[in-house]
Amino acid sequence: MAHANRLKFFVVSALLVISANARALIVYDTAASTGNTKNVIDPANSATYPVSPALGVPWQYVVRYGANNASAVYIGNGYLLTARHVGTSDTGLLIQGTIYNRDTSFSPLPITVPGQPAINVDLQLQRISGDPGLSLLPLAQSATADTSASSVLVGWGVGKGTVISAQGWNWGDDASRAFRWGTNTTSLFTSAMTYAVGNTTMGYTALSVAFNSSKGPSEATATLGDSGSALFQSSSGTWALSGITTVVSTLNSSKYFPSDTAYFVRLREYSWVLRYDAWKAKYVVAQATADSDDSDGDGIPLLMEYALGLNPTIRSTEGVPLASIEGENLVLTYSRLASTTDIKVEVETSATLRAGDWVVEPAAITVLDGATVFQKVKASVSLGSGDRKFARLKVTRL
Repeated sequence: MAHANRLKFFVVSALLVISANARALIVYDTAASTGNTKNVIDPANSATYPVSPALGVPWQYVVRYGANNASAVYIGNGYLLTARHVGTSDTGLLIQGTIYNRDTSFSPLPITVPGQPAINVDLQLQRISGDPGLSLLPLAQSATADTSASSVLVGWGVGKGTVISAQGWNWGDDASRAFRWGTNTTSLFTSAMTYAVGNTTMGYTALSVAFNSSKGPSEATATLGDSGSALFQSSSGTWALSGITTVVSTLNSSKYFPSDTAYFVRLREYSWVLRYDAWKAKYVVAQATADSDDSDGDGIPLLMEYALGLNPTIRSTEGVPLASIEGENLVLTYSRLASTTDIKVEVETSATLRAGDWVVEPAAITVLDGATVFQKVKASVSLGSGDRKFARLKVTRL
């Protein structure tokens, strides 16, 4: 059952430089050092699904991203996460053997570092048209123990190329792409990851994995085709998305001696701007706390605070909707957390204030600042021809 909270407002009468973007999975396998068949996933053949220790990994959520030689991850409710440097593709997004198009009515949303709007995470939110029938993919939260952790990499890419004697492989010699999985163990990249993509500076907290020949035949790292792909980790039997693949340390090759490194956006640092449960965890609010809770006493229900991008532990009404009239329109001006993926925010109007008379009215949304994640916006609806009109925001969990 959907849950809704309504906030009512009325108007009467109306620096590290990495050398290459990670664009496939190299999987270490001494028995087939030049082969490209190791750990390939074929959605039509269950015999090729990941096996222990990757059994149960949610590979179905990993997307071959258009013609951009890249990957993405479907996180539910129509939303995709990918690396920002991947860009956009309007067509050819392959999920479980079915092609989807990007929903062009939703502008791709770059994720910025909270509190540092000039610094961009190499992470972008998009939407697809159509429903692949997948539930919400769990995301790592602020308390997730994601370092020194067994991990599974899943992505699309070009595979191994020619052998580099006693060191590893070139990659990109064979332009064909395959869907692969592999394993590795994470470390925390201790300083802020920074690099330039064109004129855009990326800066974020990163996880990393090293490519080592001694770790077994499924040891994996990222190469050409993996930008935007997934790093999954399992806790108590539940798999969660812990990283999005971004860059690698060496151009055109993957070496296990000396070991190359692949880097990932550390999602536990950023998932709170994407999901209600992660937002609760960020502010140490119990997951069982009701959507209508107002423990900070500011008159704003918890779910509404999430929608407005507010702090649920501080008593404040800054950012709540303010009503005004502009020409022939009734306008609500308010803050919003634009990157939410599990709620719907709508404007309801009524001429009477009676409980049964409220109806959702499509509103024209205008962003009033240059922010991407924490935005100030105004929602406009027509005043109409009646004597009076009332408006309120409605937030519904998807």
